[in-house]
Amino acid sequence: MPILTSNYIASWYLVYLNGKYRLLESWNESLQQEVNNKQMIQGDIGTHIMDIGGVYYSASLTSPIIIMGQPGTGLYDVFDIVLEGLSVAQNPITDEIANSLDYILEDSTITINPEGINVSANIVNSIGWANQKEYFGDNYTDFVGRTARFYDTIFNFMGGTFLIKSADLNIKVETDKIYFIGQSQIPTYTIKGYTVEGKATLVTTPESYDAQVLINLQTPGVHFPINREVSLQVQDQYSDNGLGYRKLNLGEFMEVPSISLDLKPNQTIEATVNFKTYFRRSSYLG
Repeated sequence: MPILTSNYIASWYLVYLNGKYRLLESWNESLQQEVNNKQMIQGDIGTHIMDIGGVYYSASLTSPIIIMGQPGTGLYDVFDIVLEGLSVAQNPITDEIANSLDYILEDSTITINPEGINVSANIVNSIGWANQKEYFGDNYTDFVGRTARFYDTIFNFMGGTFLIKSADLNIKVETDKIYFIGQSQIPTYTIKGYTVEGKATLVTTPESYDAQVLINLQTPGVHFPINREVSLQVQDQYSDNGLGYRKLNLGEFMEVPSISLDLKPNQTIEATVNFKTYFRRSSYLG
């Protein structure tokens, strides 16, 4: 009978990156070539010349954070990809590390709310994704799990003194594509830095809000950053690190570019705090 075979259905596949199978909600890959029209003094206003540059591969991934019901499943979510990608960015790159990588992390957005923690990431590489998708077939390994929720989550912000309604973390790994004379269109990548900024929505009172001095004028000759760790910790009894949790520490100091208070009839009073942290090599990932 006319029925589509299973190799056309995405759920029968697993994505394999850096030696690990990834449990994903979505995977979108693309091949991009830099192509631009080149206008010339040519006796015509049409397009006759194109400027063709480099070729590079990218992929966008999403998943909630997953807590497995048993150890040793060999499956990892996008939160693991973010932790691994930042660990690469934090340390010097050697030939051995470079040769072992299937991708580098470009950026990630982590959304934290009572419904769960959703993680998206953008990654790039120079060889494409042809070998990263495996048809599960007879290699099936049984597993069960659930999505992480608010009761699994510790979002450390402002020392735990506020009721936190939601938060967004935007992580950026600064990369660059370099082309050398005589090489192919495929670039060589460099990692130049990494930063994080975010937004937290707090439930508060006008009195508590007014009492905060999150934004202070700087004293000449003195630096007093806000000494409050910003971190996301997810309880996970079968975490690979053996600690019973996975943690993304974004730094123990931060600055606040803006803060606002929002009052609406018959709704909780909310303060929105935009922050940037001193995210650096000493920040724990695991």
